Amino acid sequence: MGKFTTNKFFLIKFLISSVLSVLIYLSFRMDLIYENNVKILISFLLIQLIIFSIIFFSKKSIFSI
Repeated sequence: MGKFTTNKFFLIKFLISSVLSVLIYLSFRMDLIYENNVKILISFLLIQLIIFSIIFFSKKSIFSI
């Protein structure tokens, strides 16, 4: 049962990070697709890295049972 709850929390974290990533991509899409601006690309990748690192590498337990 412990392994199932861990996988369920991983899926919830993955879903949240995917939704945030898509929303940030949609906010940057015109600049990323039509402009060749490296600063915008680096800032987009940095924001994605921060989202994934906060969600997947946090050691705090959201729910304490």
